[in-house]
Amino acid sequence: MNIRQLKYFVTLAETLSFTKTAEVFYISQTAVTQQIKSLENQLGVPLFQRTKRKVQLTSAGAVFLPEAQEILDKMQKAIVKTKLAYNGSTNALRIGVVQGYEHSDMPGALQRFCAQNPSIPISVYRSNASTLYANLQETKLDVVFNTIISSNGSVPSNISCQTLATYPLSVFLPSSHPLAQKSSLSLSDLNKEPLIFPDLQDDPSGYNRELLDFFIQSGFVPTIVRESNNFEAVLLMVASTLGLALLPSYATFLAHSLGNIKSVPLAEDHLQVDIVIAWHNQSQNPLIKKFLSVV
Repeated sequence: MNIRQLKYFVTLAETLSFTKTAEVFYISQTAVTQQIKSLENQLGVPLFQRTKRKVQLTSAGAVFLPEAQEILDKMQKAIVKTKLAYNGSTNALRIGVVQGYEHSDMPGALQRFCAQNPSIPISVYRSNASTLYANLQETKLDVVFNTIISSNGSVPSNISCQTLATYPLSVFLPSSHPLAQKSSLSLSDLNKEPLIFPDLQDDPSGYNRELLDFFIQSGFVPTIVRESNNFEAVLLMVASTLGLALLPSYATFLAHSLGNIKSVPLAEDHLQVDIVIAWHNQSQNPLIKKFLSVV
């Protein structure tokens, strides 16, 4: 059985005419008859009932027809996908963005890529840092704009990354809080202050634990009153005077839009967050390399 025989069979089943089938493929009627007969011999069943006046499918032929059509359809899709793969356009590009960073130059990178590759579909997913790394490891995402803590700089071993920018950490607190009037704050200033922290239980990559280690290394365990991995939720709780939060300085744009929030730089300037673009080492998506070239 070969593709040519399947094409002849499907066309004959649709036209119910050996003459018309021969015309479609620019071959003789005898050649069509021989190929159909060969196919029937291989299957061991008759596919058509033939008389001098008409041709019609047998019950076996009626069953075989949709199967043959599906095979030809899959073959055509395989050809298209292969050609697209050669041109670097086989997949959609699934991009993850850490919450808050969308108010940066990240949209510009997407705009440049789309302008150069208008036919490539892009999906953008937004989440917290730990979840993005977990999804990247499971290859649910192709690339992510994410954070790592500069003093540690660790990412999962199967993830590669390229640093795009570095942001100092800032303390975000209600505008009415006494510490809001200071020009800078140290970690020790936050001792016994109510803190809104990332969820330490929902931390598949260990990113949230690294933030906790900052405080422990400074000699005290922070007073965590609430936990959330949702960026906006944390800032909303700060604006509602439910606590203070330690976040990258790029969160300032969103904080100011909410109102009643003041951001104060952290005095420990070595505590910084890098924004990186990260991807899985074993990913087979050829679009990743294209995207990295324009970021």
